[in-house]
Amino acid sequence: MVGAVVGAPDGASAAMVGVPDLLAEAGRRIRAQAEDEPAGSLAVIEVRVPPGVGATQVDAVFDLVAHTAASLGAWVAFDDDQGHYLLLLPLTRTWIAAEVLDELLRRVAAVEVSWGRHLVRPSVGAGVVALTGHVDRSDGVGEIDMALTEAIGLAHRSSVERALRVHAGQPRERVGPPPRSGGRRRRPPALRARYMKLSTKRKAWVLAIANLVLAWLLPLLLYSAIYLIFGYDVSTIGFWVVLGAVVITAFTVYAEALLALRPASPAEAEPATFPPASAIVVAYLPNETGTIIDTVACLLAQDYPGPLEVVLAYNTPRHLSIEEELAGMAACDSRLTLLRVGDSTSKAQNINAALQVVQGEIIGIFDADHRPMATAFRRAAAWLADGADVVQGRSVVRNGQTNWMARMVAVEFEGIYAVAHPGRAALHTFGIFGGSNGFWRADVLDRLRMRPDMLTEDIDISIRAVFAGCRIAVDPQLISEELAPLTAMALWSQRIRWSHGWHQVSRRQIGRIWRTEALSVRQRLGASFLLGWREAYPWVAAQMIPILVFSLLVRHHFPVHWLAPLFVATTLYVSAVGPIQALFAWRLSVPELRRRHWWWWQYVLVTGILFGEFKALVNRAAHLRELLGDRAWQVTPRTATPTAGITARLRADDPATQLVAMGTVPGTTAALDIDQPLCRLAQRAPVTPVTPSSSSH
Repeated sequence: MVGAVVGAPDGASAAMVGVPDLLAEAGRRIRAQAEDEPAGSLAVIEVRVPPGVGATQVDAVFDLVAHTAASLGAWVAFDDDQGHYLLLLPLTRTWIAAEVLDELLRRVAAVEVSWGRHLVRPSVGAGVVALTGHVDRSDGVGEIDMALTEAIGLAHRSSVERALRVHAGQPRERVGPPPRSGGRRRRPPALRARYMKLSTKRKAWVLAIANLVLAWLLPLLLYSAIYLIFGYDVSTIGFWVVLGAVVITAFTVYAEALLALRPASPAEAEPATFPPASAIVVAYLPNETGTIIDTVACLLAQDYPGPLEVVLAYNTPRHLSIEEELAGMAACDSRLTLLRVGDSTSKAQNINAALQVVQGEIIGIFDADHRPMATAFRRAAAWLADGADVVQGRSVVRNGQTNWMARMVAVEFEGIYAVAHPGRAALHTFGIFGGSNGFWRADVLDRLRMRPDMLTEDIDISIRAVFAGCRIAVDPQLISEELAPLTAMALWSQRIRWSHGWHQVSRRQIGRIWRTEALSVRQRLGASFLLGWREAYPWVAAQMIPILVFSLLVRHHFPVHWLAPLFVATTLYVSAVGPIQALFAWRLSVPELRRRHWWWWQYVLVTGILFGEFKALVNRAAHLRELLGDRAWQVTPRTATPTAGITARLRADDPATQLVAMGTVPGTTAALDIDQPLCRLAQRAPVTPVTPSSSSH
């Protein structure tokens, strides 16, 4: 079916050469280029579209590519066998090419193909590598083969991620003589290799024990060695540093609690019109079979005056019987669309794939165990009409009666979503998208996209949105129910991923805080606290234990008098943080949890202290996990007896990404593979572009 095309530039000239001609020109330039100087870049653009795409759509994509090529003075070719566009960019460095191609990806992704009632946008990716002549200047073909293979791989990776990011290859090293037989080969560190072979449970124990050794035992030995060998006592200075850090952190907790008493709310008047809205439900089906039907049904029952669609974007390693039940729901309700993302291995890829088919101006994102309140989209629409770009709701645990673990998480979530998040948003003047029960302006989400290489794609996109000047609001009255982990290992898997993801984002973004003009001073301080102080604090606070042990057992002298008024007041001030935060959480909690008094007393008297140290241990363990290179996604089971073999690294048995669309006859469905390589349906006369001078790049 031929549909409307959006995004093609006016007056774009088409300039294409044959693939052999392009590769021959690349080889000629490599041989002619001076040693170690760039001969240019080679880019590959991969476009995947639904079947039935017509010449109009192909022309639109070609015009976009040709327009970009003309701006770079590039040679363009189309590989019919692979379905790839090839761009030879003479005298252009990869970072320059990547910047221009990044805009190209966004424009190609805006091309829409009609399929029944659906408008589907293509998957597009790009990879670019440098042509350096490093391999063998007399063999340009060999260099081109290597560069082309690498660029194709990078483009495919970019396309599969659907994040609209250009992947640039690293410069290749000069090829030298083969190593001697007696030479030493580079091997991965033995410790890391042994760690990676461990089971998930044993990895957790290793990280926990190593954590305690590094945070407590080694500092104690270091303080003792300095004192016994050099006679210098560092514990006094360390004590006051740690105490100061604890006092500052406690102050922020108190400030957040007080500010949470007056949470922000949208304008009282509802919008005059309710724009089209889309709910994206993200699922890894082997893990979500017990909850997905209820979640979809809850969203279809939303009380929203405007048009509403529900898109279930899921991946699964095998066909499941529940897919038939979901297909039946889609056949009975045209608002439901099922999207099986065959090449996905992450939540981020599923969301990005859903952005190819959603039509709403407001997009709500939900995990497969969530049940948002009936008026969630109405309230979110009021927030976005009031100027917010994103509004994050509140998660309430609904399975707290299951066991002790669920009860403690239920109480903790009230402290997080009813106190910490709204209070922190008021303190720092920006909120954080929590991964579910968050509502976005469609254009903002489509522009930023999720990053599959991040363990917490929600935190990553939140920081990028704030740095881009977006307003993220937090509304504790925008409630959605979810399930808490039921076992210790499930809780560990969830929290180690959260902490590791925060660490990834901190390392990547902390250097931009004070260089980003869109941030106010208050926001910069808040971002510095979240990305810097938050990462360092668990290690600093942990030093109180070795300092106290050293002072009492080695030095036989405590840094301050036990009954000193300042010490007593400070101890009470810090020790009261947990109970006071729990008190505020109880005051602001939902009625069904507020009346569970024993849960709160149990959390304050027993679990609060242990849970606090557990979260600090997890934060430190995440740093060790990053150092060991363990970045595998750990799935959080939704039940106490998880499905055997669940792992996020499994790939689908069917790599096709399928859209289940309504047919013309009620009760029928049609599966559409929306990611097929673009076929060249339009022939164009080859035109050789003018090569720019080196000074222009």
